[in-house]
Amino acid sequence: RVSANYEDIRRSDDALDGDAAHQLFNSELAGFVDVNSYAARDFARPFRLDTEAIYDTQNDTRISLGTGYAGGTIGDFEFCGFFPQENNRFEQLRTFARLDHTYDDASTASLEWSGNYETSDFKNIMMEKTSENSLSGQYNLEPADHHHISVGGNFRQVHINTDADYDQQCTYEDEPFDEYWGSLFVMDHWDVTDRLALEGQLRGDWYSPNDQADWSGRLSGLYALDEAKDHILRLSTAKAYRSPLLVLREIRGRLIPVGQGLYIFNTDKSEDLRNEQNLALEAGYSGRISRHITVRLDSYYQRYQDLLGYIMTTDFWGLNHFAADNIAGADAWGSELELAYQHSKGKISVWYAYNDFQEDQPRQELRALLPAKHKAGLTGRLFLPNGWTFNGNYKFTNTTPGNPADWIDHGIVHRLDLTISKRILDDRGELMLGVSDVLNQTEDPYLGAINQTGHEMPGRTFFVRVQYQF
Repeated sequence: RVSANYEDIRRSDDALDGDAAHQLFNSELAGFVDVNSYAARDFARPFRLDTEAIYDTQNDTRISLGTGYAGGTIGDFEFCGFFPQENNRFEQLRTFARLDHTYDDASTASLEWSGNYETSDFKNIMMEKTSENSLSGQYNLEPADHHHISVGGNFRQVHINTDADYDQQCTYEDEPFDEYWGSLFVMDHWDVTDRLALEGQLRGDWYSPNDQADWSGRLSGLYALDEAKDHILRLSTAKAYRSPLLVLREIRGRLIPVGQGLYIFNTDKSEDLRNEQNLALEAGYSGRISRHITVRLDSYYQRYQDLLGYIMTTDFWGLNHFAADNIAGADAWGSELELAYQHSKGKISVWYAYNDFQEDQPRQELRALLPAKHKAGLTGRLFLPNGWTFNGNYKFTNTTPGNPADWIDHGIVHRLDLTISKRILDDRGELMLGVSDVLNQTEDPYLGAINQTGHEMPGRTFFVRVQYQF
C-alpha cells in the first residue's frame, strides 16, 4: 500500500481578500506588542508519504512493515506577544514492524515495534529534535466458555533535544531530555447469559519522571431487555488519569521583553506535579422502537481531581512568573438523546446534548474552554437515482464559555454542511461536491490559551473531491 498527499493551504488574509481582522485581546500589553504589523500566517504546504507491506505466511502468521513521512512549511503565529513572522519547518518519520500469529486453539498474539522521529523549527515557539521508540505486545485467548481475555503491555522511550535562535523561544529546563514508560493491562469480556455481558479492563502504568505510577480501569455491563435484543441497557464505571504534559513540567520561556533581561511573561519549570484524575459513571439505553425507528439515550457524571492550571507569582521587579500546578477539581455531567429513522431511500436523525461543568474554585484556571451547555443537530442522507447520494448535517451550539480565569466566551454557532456524491468507475471511485459551513462566510477570531491576538478565518468553503481505490 502506497499513498501520497500534498496540500497548499492559503492564509486567511489571502482567502478573505485581506479583510481578516487582527485584535489585541489584552489591551494592557498594547504598548509592548506591535499588533499593527501582524498578519494572518496560517498557511501550510505539507507533503505526506505512507507505505505499508503485508506478508501472510503459510503457518497463520502475518508480517507487516511500514514507513511514513511528513514534512513541509507552515506559517508561524503570535505566541505570548512574540511573533517573528518567519516560516516554520517540520519533518516527521514514522516506521513500524508488526508480527501477528494465530495458534491452533484460536488464540492470537501480536508483537510490534514502532519509531517516531521529528525535527521541527518553529521560530515562534521552539526548535527541537525528538525520537520515540515503543515495543508493545498482546495475547488474546478464551480460557473458558464465554470468556474472551486479552493481556499485554508496552515499553516506550522518548529522547528530546531543544534549541533556540531567539531569547523569546522556549526550551526545556533539563535537556537533552529522556523519559521512559512501561505498562501492563488485562481485559475480560464475559457473556454471563444470552442477555447479560460484563466487560472489565485494568491497566497499570509507570513512567520515569519522579518515578511515578498510576492505574486506570473500567467495568461495564450490557443487558438486553428482550430476546431479540432490540432494547439494551448499559452501565459503566471507570477511573482514568492524565499525566502532566512534558511542556508543563519542563518548559522555560521568556517573552515580551521590557528591558535588559526583563520580560513581562516568564514561564518556569513546574515541580512535583501530580496526575490529573477522573472518576466516571455512565448509563445508557439503545432501542429499536419499530422496523425503521431507533432511539439512543446516554448520560454521565464525572468527578475531576488535581486539575492543572497556572499560578502566578511576582518577583522583585514586579514581573509575572507563571508555573503549572495542581489547583483543584471539578464536576461534570450531561446527557445526549438521538432519534433516528432509516429507510431504503435514506436516513434522518435528530439529536440533543446537554453538558455542564462546575469547577471547585471561582474563576479556577483550567487551561481550556468549558463545554457549551446546549447542542442540537439534524443529520440526513438521501439516496437519489443513478447512484447519487445527498448528505446534510446541521449543528447548533450555544455559547461556549471561555477559561474561567479570563471569561472570554465564544458565541452561538449555527453550522450547516452539504454534500452530494456519486460512485464512479465500477464503484471503485467516488466523486463528491460539497460546501461546508454554509451559514458563515467567516469565523470570528478565537482567543487561544497562549495568544494575545487573533484573526478571522474562512468559514463557507466549496470543495470537489475525487477518490479512486485500486
